[in-house]
Amino acid sequence: MPRPGCSTGGSTGHDDAASNPFRKLARTITEHRVGILAAIEHGLSNARVEQVNTQIRLITRRAFGFHSAHALIALAMLTLAGLRPPPPRPRPR
Repeated sequence: MPRPGCSTGGSTGHDDAASNPFRKLARTITEHRVGILAAIEHGLSNARVEQVNTQIRLITRRAFGFHSAHALIALAMLTLAGLRPPPPRPRPR
């Protein structure tokens, strides 16, 4: 007697890969095997690009009150270029 929720071996009309997440994962890995191996071999990742995209989105959100795109571009370059300008010095009296 089969357990509740288990297949009895008959065809249900569903694709096995679509109904079984492990089969779907195996199929995906098989389809992308060459790219996966190349990324591992060369140490490539798109994480840095995704990080920059996220930072630009956040900078753009902060820049909505600016009068021109030049201010947005300057803020993005200042934030992402790694520049650390010195703080303004107090004026001598």
